[in-house]
Amino acid sequence: VKGTGDDPLDIKVTNYDGTDIPVKVEDDGTGEYVATFVPNKEGPLEVDVALAGLPIAGSPFPISATPDGVDREAEFDTPIETSNYKLKVGGRGLKTGQLGKPGKIYLKVFDKTTDLPVVVPTQQIGIEAVGPSALPPAKVIALPSAIGTYNLRYAPTEEGTYDVSIVVVNDRTRPRTVRWASGQSTGSADKYEVQDLLERYKSGTPSVFKIVTTDPSVTFGGEQFIVAVTTSGQESPVRIDDHHNGQYVVEFTPVDVGDITIEVKLGESHVIGSPFTAFV
Repeated sequence: VKGTGDDPLDIKVTNYDGTDIPVKVEDDGTGEYVATFVPNKEGPLEVDVALAGLPIAGSPFPISATPDGVDREAEFDTPIETSNYKLKVGGRGLKTGQLGKPGKIYLKVFDKTTDLPVVVPTQQIGIEAVGPSALPPAKVIALPSAIGTYNLRYAPTEEGTYDVSIVVVNDRTRPRTVRWASGQSTGSADKYEVQDLLERYKSGTPSVFKIVTTDPSVTFGGEQFIVAVTTSGQESPVRIDDHHNGQYVVEFTPVDVGDITIEVKLGESHVIGSPFTAFV
């Protein structure tokens, strides 16, 4: 969060059941604030940010706590319509999916005439999908402090292509094609390559590079890469962020100066571009 420093800032994080999560806010004196919180259960959350008692633009912010961390794909980036409602949707569940993990869709419902948010009973919101198998009923949760805002989760049981529609009071959106993959490892290092590597890094400075699939049919995550970053014999801790679409972002901080070697393996084999040598 950015401000001017010493701002009357109030940040509140709420579980989907209405319970609050403690938040620690640190003011570094430069107008930037760091809010720290620890989710205590899996599921959708709301982050309310107010300045002098007034919500900032975009607040509340829907996010989701998962076993893999906080999912920030709660941006309502796609406007769609039914015959009676305007909808804004976001989330990976309208783009791609991986069997064994729920597809997440974030939904805002607006009256088509007034453009005001509309409260709809959760039992009148759902997902329909035509594909290789029948779809179990979606789980729908209304977010408590944002009128007309919902978190939808659905989980096909067979891989393949599904035409997915959102249902609001028996009114359906046009279907969107979503590819659901098995999520099983390809087991093939030659289907991935490293990208965005540099010829020179700075000791003590956080750096990133990507692991990206070269196979367009790989639209899922879950690969167990082995990444080693070594500078003058000292290994740096690494963090791998799985984007669940065949792309991974690797973060590391060189711990010494000298030659640096970056190795990325899947199983026993190097991916394309590994090993890579540069200088710190």
